[in-house]
Amino acid sequence: MRISIHEHPGFHHVERLLSGGMPTPQAADLLSSLGVNNQEQAARSLQSLALHPSFPRGDNAFLGQFLESLGETFEPERAMANLERILESMENPDALLSALRRSSERRSIVLTLAGGSQFLSDTILRHPKYLDWLLKPMTLRKERTFEKIFLELWRWVREAREHPGGPADALRRFRQREYLRIGIRDLLRMASTEETTLSLSNLADATLEAALRISQGELHAQYGKPRWRTPNGRWSSCDFAIIGMGKLGGRELNFSSDIDLIFVYSSDEGKTRGIPGSYTGRRRGQISSHEFYVRLSRRVIQLMAENTEEGLVFRVDTRLRPEGSQGALAYSLRSCEIYYESWGETWERQALIKARHCAGDNALGRKFLEMTRPFIYRRTLDVSALDEIARIKDRINRKLASSGQSALNIKLGEGGIREIEFIIQSFQLIYGGKEPFLRKQNSLQALSAIKEVGLLPIIDCDDLAEAYTFLRDVEHRVQVTHGLQTHDLPEDRHGLTVLARKMGFVPNEAGEKEKFEDALKGYRGISSRIFDDLFRRQDKNTTSEEDTERIGAKELLSAKTLEDSRPPIWPPIILRTPIQQVRFFALCATGSSFNMSAPGQSAHLTNSCPACSTSPSISPIRIALWPTCFVLWKLAVEGKRCSLS
Repeated sequence: MRISIHEHPGFHHVERLLSGGMPTPQAADLLSSLGVNNQEQAARSLQSLALHPSFPRGDNAFLGQFLESLGETFEPERAMANLERILESMENPDALLSALRRSSERRSIVLTLAGGSQFLSDTILRHPKYLDWLLKPMTLRKERTFEKIFLELWRWVREAREHPGGPADALRRFRQREYLRIGIRDLLRMASTEETTLSLSNLADATLEAALRISQGELHAQYGKPRWRTPNGRWSSCDFAIIGMGKLGGRELNFSSDIDLIFVYSSDEGKTRGIPGSYTGRRRGQISSHEFYVRLSRRVIQLMAENTEEGLVFRVDTRLRPEGSQGALAYSLRSCEIYYESWGETWERQALIKARHCAGDNALGRKFLEMTRPFIYRRTLDVSALDEIARIKDRINRKLASSGQSALNIKLGEGGIREIEFIIQSFQLIYGGKEPFLRKQNSLQALSAIKEVGLLPIIDCDDLAEAYTFLRDVEHRVQVTHGLQTHDLPEDRHGLTVLARKMGFVPNEAGEKEKFEDALKGYRGISSRIFDDLFRRQDKNTTSEEDTERIGAKELLSAKTLEDSRPPIWPPIILRTPIQQVRFFALCATGSSFNMSAPGQSAHLTNSCPACSTSPSISPIRIALWPTCFVLWKLAVEGKRCSLS
């Protein structure tokens, strides 16, 4: 059993060490028992702290309490070095030291921050007043809702309008302060992994909503508000929504996530009202709705992702939008509908599982989700997605293997986070058309639904949930250390030992590092086994249509969908001349509302028209072959109506 600090033979040696000199063997032994890796460096840090005018050198009780709290940190050397820097940055360091002497809770908060995250410690160094807020009793006690976060953020934005940096820097400072609160709650285990990811996602939603309102105010002042003529001939305001994808859509953000976004607006059929001229009264600054919303999207991205002296809010990735990086930045609802109906791929169905309205008009966001639902979830049992998902994962594995990082990467490596997500999403794609209960954006909620429906054995579902939570927890602790977008484990022994401590492992017969590695190996083995069972089966025998429902997707790893196994409902589309292709694209632009085509229809079109062929490296329209087709396809995607004789 571990003896108390005061009873340790090295305590009085450490007390004398404060005056200077090298650590004696007894002092080094005490420091080593606290988890100190470099005793000489720790001795120098203690001596520097003791030289601070406010440090109570003669208070043996405080020294014992301080060393005890130091032993509970993840990296004592880092904690002492950062504490010294924090004291130097404070206007009133005496008040902080007094708080550390009086309160074990505040001592734990400060040393956990200083020893657990250089990223959060640097935030305190830039904004020392944030520490006063962090140490208030109610700051860390309970989680904050989206509504409370947004109301306070919007107050910061309004107050910053007259200050240098303005609203953009207000967004960044608020995000930094909230990261302190969320990060400390996570490191101190005051919040679960699910609560931490939800908090980060709520913060992203709030900053997106604020950035959108700021941008709308600026652009409305330049161009007026956009509006469009409805089918009954009336003018109506044109709405705008931001759709969150990926981890943001699932409310599963980590500490260094990009936010994946799609920008959607009501209709291309309109323009802005313009601004009345000062003297003539004639309106100026009128632009099309499409141009307005592209500019609005660009401004939102700038407010969120541009690096200033205060850093950034969140990195933004828009490559999941229709046509990817080659497409327009914002799309009308009808344009999205045409794109997904005509060109949507399996990976886009997979990505849209997590789509969620995050900011802007709620009704328009719901319309987007309703419009994409039949594209994502087929009405009949669809197991064709398994082969495509397996191919995607194979490409990831080959890329990681070539870099030599497969074993270190907890997201993309074997048995990592991505494999668990692929397992969950494959069941959603296959059965989501018949089981609306499976249509969840959040991975753990979807896994719970899979368990309840009975698509996987209960023990497998429980093991996957535990493995996913563990791996996401590791991911948080890797990223919060330096605030970097990394998913790689430390390669050195000391780094792994510190990570093991952050994960709650304590030494007994085995060291923290060894216990952590054993647990990690076990969890990765679980997810890898279940993934291989689902995707890597070698017995890819042909199965009759009648057996499909009875056997289930797990036994049909390379089968096509039921619809594909029948003779095609749609005959091959033969487009031999440019004018035939032009007319077809015109039909895309003016066709009826979303009606899910047979799965083979897009393939028939691709095989029939060389201008429409696809490959992983090029756009859906091969511009070099049929420039005219490309132009009309762009018109179709943008919702234009074409009239051809």
